[in-house]
Amino acid sequence: YGVLSSGGGDDDGGSAGGGGETSPLAGAKRDRSDGKDGEEAEKKAKAAFTPLTLKRLLAQARPERNRLLVATVCLFAGALSTLAIPLYFGRIIDAITTPTTDAAAADDARAALVSNIITLVAVTLVGSVFGFFRGYLFNSAGEMVVARLRRQVFSAILHQEVGFFDATRTGELLSRLGSDVGILKNVVTVNISMALRWAATVVGGLVFLFVQSWKLSLVIIAIVPALAFAARWYGGFIRRLSKATQEALAQATMVAEESISSVRTVRSFAREGQQQTAYDERVNETLRLGIKTSLAYGGFTGGMAGFITLAFIIIVFYGGTLVIDGELTSGVLTSFLLYSLTIGGALAGIAGLFGQIMQAAGANERVFAILDRVPAIPLAGGRTAGALRGDIAFDAVSFAYPTRDDITVLRDVSFSLPAGTVAALVGPSGGGKSTIVNLVERFYDASAGHVLLDGVDVRDFDPSW
Repeated sequence: YGVLSSGGGDDDGGSAGGGGETSPLAGAKRDRSDGKDGEEAEKKAKAAFTPLTLKRLLAQARPERNRLLVATVCLFAGALSTLAIPLYFGRIIDAITTPTTDAAAADDARAALVSNIITLVAVTLVGSVFGFFRGYLFNSAGEMVVARLRRQVFSAILHQEVGFFDATRTGELLSRLGSDVGILKNVVTVNISMALRWAATVVGGLVFLFVQSWKLSLVIIAIVPALAFAARWYGGFIRRLSKATQEALAQATMVAEESISSVRTVRSFAREGQQQTAYDERVNETLRLGIKTSLAYGGFTGGMAGFITLAFIIIVFYGGTLVIDGELTSGVLTSFLLYSLTIGGALAGIAGLFGQIMQAAGANERVFAILDRVPAIPLAGGRTAGALRGDIAFDAVSFAYPTRDDITVLRDVSFSLPAGTVAALVGPSGGGKSTIVNLVERFYDASAGHVLLDGVDVRDFDPSW
């Protein structure tokens, strides 16, 4: 009959733990250093958003391309209406401040004021309509993308072999289906929408600025490199923090899932306190990283606001001198200031958006790792038998579980069970009893030898059959 190895006294794999971990408490003893190697995590995060992977992400939204195309048109139309607002405000200021030496001049100024106010209201209403359709179309497309992506990830998970679930905890997979896919949804729809909108605002705003005053425009251009440097630093910092936060959250989810799903085991061994401590440690880690992220966000947004305000003050001073010298009107300076604020807000938004995209780098890596994984035992393919007798035979079978391949559970086992035979497998815990059943059902493939059904190796059969 060969040898049924005790494997160190562990359960032989009949549990969902796949050989070696029958209790959820075993997870608390695992090495907690996973995902905390900062240098390696940073390298992976940087590599996670190459042009190829970004193109693959965008391909997820291909079925919604018509919806996204209309949304993009609405986006640019809305951006154009937004850029027109400062122009008409400037004209209103000119109409108000223009000297009126007689009744005719006063009537002209009043007519210009009313005309520009009506146009401004119309532009605002049109921009609001385009803004509604832009928001609705982009966000609804995002919901469609995330639903499709979740279905794909869930299907990929279901198609994996049983050994995959031995090595990957349920909480981790639920985290991939939940938070990670949700983050990617924003990248392929909402974030792209905002990026296009702010980019159009910056480009269009700069054009209007140069039309108004090329001298003042140089002041705006001078601050762009500083903003770009700050955005790059912030994006890299947030990328590292986000990856660590996602890993810590996944760890907390794993502890909660295994404790709740195996609450009877926890209660039997009176391990509530230990499990609570393990969960608290992981939640505290996410809290620490979250506070660090909040500090970075507060420092970045506060610094950006202060820097933009300082630049605004410089523009007011220089523009005021140009007005005093007669090179600009008050209305033109007002338009310029409003355009400066609009461009500054757009640049700050792009900088923050860069951080959000870097935040999605880790999620991108993990989700596509599941989608790309080829199961060791496919669900379909192979022969089927018209009539099955039910003869079972093991021919020099050896086996070790993938999660503990250094422990041989079955070694050179051979036996045969003709159809209709009533047999009992007897042995100590961890001796290989459940493993034999698992091999017959082809939850795993034998490391050596053959498991035969009616004289045919089970690996030749269609697993679904």
